[in-house]
Amino acid sequence: DFASNLSAEDLYAHLFGGQTQSDPGGPIPGDDIALGLRISFMEAVKGCKREISVEREAHCSACGGSGNKSGSSPTQCSACDGKGNITRSHGMMFLRVVCNACGGSGMKIDHCRKCHGQGTKMESKTISVAIPQGVDTGTRVRLSGQGNAGRFQGPRGDLFVQIQVDRHPEFDRDGADVHLTVDLSFVDAILGTKIDIPTLSNDVTLTVKPGTQPGEIVRIRERGIKRLNRPDFGDQLIHFNVHIPKNVTNEQSSLLQNFRKVDPDYIDAVLDGEVKETPEPDSVSDSNTSDTASSRRRRRRKQSE
Repeated sequence: DFASNLSAEDLYAHLFGGQTQSDPGGPIPGDDIALGLRISFMEAVKGCKREISVEREAHCSACGGSGNKSGSSPTQCSACDGKGNITRSHGMMFLRVVCNACGGSGMKIDHCRKCHGQGTKMESKTISVAIPQGVDTGTRVRLSGQGNAGRFQGPRGDLFVQIQVDRHPEFDRDGADVHLTVDLSFVDAILGTKIDIPTLSNDVTLTVKPGTQPGEIVRIRERGIKRLNRPDFGDQLIHFNVHIPKNVTNEQSSLLQNFRKVDPDYIDAVLDGEVKETPEPDSVSDSNTSDTASSRRRRRRKQSE
């Protein structure tokens, strides 16, 4: 019958459309390599070039990557007829296995003594890596054709460099934006001032408006990090930390007492009979009285407008 005229391999191919190795003995592409690289915050901001050492497979210098002994030529493997694999039957089951005689190449070769027929040898290679501006932790930089060499003169794989960026002592990163905390004295926060602010490129003079509140944020446009593979930049955000001194001199205390006496809220409190003398530091005002007094002050100000 039909089945009795077929070999095990023919039947396997007929049932499963099985194709043997399409190019027995042909080039086999090399594997990719992945490495980690740690860089500084400013190297990520500005971009840099780094040298890395890679252990990788290279084409054998003795045989040029063919795996053949010099002067010899590969011949078709007689065990698998050049297919690179053999089909074995177990009852009604068919199993395709790699040919032991040729190692799956489909070719019988007189092995190169230096690489033992593999076509590759390990080498240590120093490679220059260009790190673009704007990379962040987790960014992968691809170097095409810098991975392992392929067997039987196959092309190289790629080298992937995974970036880890160190933290900066002053700047905190959020994508392309950077955050900076700036300390202000309470006097500068009240009166306003001008201060020099460090940015990623240079110092800039920033005008602090009078009445700046603790935790207030000022945004400086396009002073952040260049977006990866884009021409635009993020922003720099300034967070103000207003410093309240724990101790003041007698002169400073006197000046602050005078300031309180001309403060509108203090004057209104005196008119409402809430304040007759300087309160003790640990005194606590009654919330209901304070709310009522505040209402009277708001009404008085509204009437004067």
